[in-house]
Amino acid sequence: MSPLTRKNYIRIAEVLADTLYKASDSQLSYVVVRNLCTPWVDYLASDNASFDPKRFIDYTWDVYSLAMGSETVKK
Repeated sequence: MSPLTRKNYIRIAEVLADTLYKASDSQLSYVVVRNLCTPWVDYLASDNASFDPKRFIDYTWDVYSLAMGSETVKK
């Protein structure tokens, strides 16, 4: 398998955010989204030393928040 690209990471974050949106009946907090992203972040970081976990989680949070119709503050 070829290495993942930035576009791959973006798409993974978008799919993860969409899955969280569809699976949740209410607004999840940033902390919950961060914790749900942890297994993904651990794997992606092990695949690429340049991977930025915070950037990935923040992007996932932003996409999720937009889907929920809010710009919720990270806590």
